[in-house]
Amino acid sequence: MKETIFVAFDVDDINPMLEDGLENLIKLKEIFPDLIFTLFMPTMYHGFYYDIDLAIQKYKKLLGSETIVGNHGVFHFTINFKDFWMNNKEMQTIIKNGFFKPFDKIVKGPGWSMSQEAYNMLIEHGYKVMLHPKEYNKLTVVNIHEKPDFFTTNYLLFHSHIAGNEGADNDISNSKVFKNVVKMIKELKKNYNVIFIDGIQLMEAIEK
Repeated sequence: MKETIFVAFDVDDINPMLEDGLENLIKLKEIFPDLIFTLFMPTMYHGFYYDIDLAIQKYKKLLGSETIVGNHGVFHFTINFKDFWMNNKEMQTIIKNGFFKPFDKIVKGPGWSMSQEAYNMLIEHGYKVMLHPKEYNKLTVVNIHEKPDFFTTNYLLFHSHIAGNEGADNDISNSKVFKNVVKMIKELKKNYNVIFIDGIQLMEAIEK
């Protein structure tokens, strides 16, 4: 009997201004219909305004209604990952004003970064917060641009970026990276009983 592993696939930075890898996500969904994406979208990527509700509807239509779209900060400026470095009062005001309302109830700070106060307030309001993978001993992060290392956990996270304009080597729009992802998932499905889960389900499992 094959060992069961749980696989989540997240995509950082996706937004209407940056969709370079969207076509490859659609292709992955066609190859692996049970694959579930967890997308992390900034509210105003680098200060550009767009219709968040419309974007979320678009991504769920293209990638499946089970797709999760979480918040990934306000502006996501590469020179300053301070979007979530705020105190309890500031965070509570943002939540009450509906800042996170269009998104599913999961948040990842840009650069995996946020203050303890922001984290506590989000948890208090029922959000799942994805911190840096080193915080979870039940999680293995898969480097999608290279051959996967030996993993010792049953929960895997395929971590990617929608594009490589910020120097990301896990750029899903890259054709070589895309082919490597397809190969890795096929190998996993050959050797394991693979169950795809979303980011919220992943956090619920590894936080226990």
